Parts: sequence; structure tokens; C-alpha cells
Amino acid sequence: MKFSLGPRVGVQQTSQKNYYPDDLYGQLQGSTPRYGLQAGIVGSIQCGHFAIQPAVLYSQKGFRYTQEGLYTFFYDKSTYVVTASTVSNLDYIEVPLNLVYSINREGGFQIIVGLYEATGVGGKTSRRATLDGKPAYGGPIYSDDYGSFRQGLQRYDIGLTGGVGYKYKALQVQAIYGLGAFNVDQQTRRNIAAANYNSPNRSLQLTAAYLFSFNP
Repeated sequence: MKFSLGPRVGVQQTSQKNYYPDDLYGQLQGSTPRYGLQAGIVGSIQCGHFAIQPAVLYSQKGFRYTQEGLYTFFYDKSTYVVTASTVSNLDYIEVPLNLVYSINREGGFQIIVGLYEATGVGGKTSRRATLDGKPAYGGPIYSDDYGSFRQGLQRYDIGLTGGVGYKYKALQVQAIYGLGAFNVDQQTRRNIAAANYNSPNRSLQLTAAYLFSFNP
């Protein structure tokens, strides 16, 4: 059995899978991911071709999307084109636990499966809107900064991971996809009262680790 420990750093592309019905802002028009950093410590407990690799990471996640639709004011029945954008920047402490199978005992190609738990430690979700190209509701711009982990966002997340990697001596490079199980945007789900609104975290990670051996 071999034990090793070292730093892990990387970048990730994150988004949320939104099944979004009609609401104030209309249908989803398009979305773009957030590109964030991931950094922390990873350990490895290896026995033969298999290794268990736990880690503790600071992880930046989030998403962006825009919507456009028609909105009719109830008091004068006037109809406007509403264009809205939502930006979510979320920071987590993430604890993944991966099972890694290596083709060779000393390294080479890897197959990765696992799970993770994450706790939100910062960030918010902001929404901006215009009516027919003009600021909404008479203000300089409509702002709905409901999203923090104290208000509107699910703080805790769990999910599954899978990917591939390659290890050469102490250097390990991995590409991992993660899919969360929980709805992150609880505020929107409550506002539109839609049971079919789902917003789990999704991430594609490219990471590198340098593992120091602690074997006698």
C-alpha cells in the first residue's frame, strides 16, 4: 500500500442545467458558463492498480444566462419586451472522493469515478432587466440580488464525478466531469412555484497534482 499527498490546482467550466418554464422574464435564450479556479490538497492511498483519492478544495462555480419574453402590466394592460440576464458567481469548499484505476501500477492512463460534497462559502446571484431597451421599473436598472447562501441559494451540494487522467511519476493530470444532485437556485423555484424547475451544478475540471510519497 502506498501513501502520497500534494497540492492540486486547476481550472473548471461550470454551468447549471435549467429547465425553465415561462415566468416574468420569458423563455431561456442562451447561457454561458463560468470559468473558475480550483485549488487545494489531494491525497492518494494506492493498492495495486486502484487508488482512493480524497481532496479538500476551494472551488469557484456559477453560470450566466439570458431570457427574453413579453410582460403585461396588470394596472394598464401595456405589454413590453423584457430582456433579462442572470449572473451567478458561487464559491465552495469541496471535498471529492475518487476511486482511480491505473493501467499500470506506477502510473499511466487512469479511469476515475467518485462523488463529492460541497459547502457554499460565498458568492451571489444577480438579475438585471430592461423593458423595450429601457431600464425596468423606472429605476436606473432592475436589480434582484437575492442570491447568497444566506438567502435564496442552496448552501450544500453533493454529486457524482467521472473522468480520465494520466500519471507520470509524481505528476498527475486529470479531466473530471461533476454533476450535482441538488437545486442550487431555491429562490427562483419558490418565486415561480414550479416543481419542474431544476438547477443542479455541472462542472468540467482540468486539474494537475504533484504527489509526494510518504512511504518508508
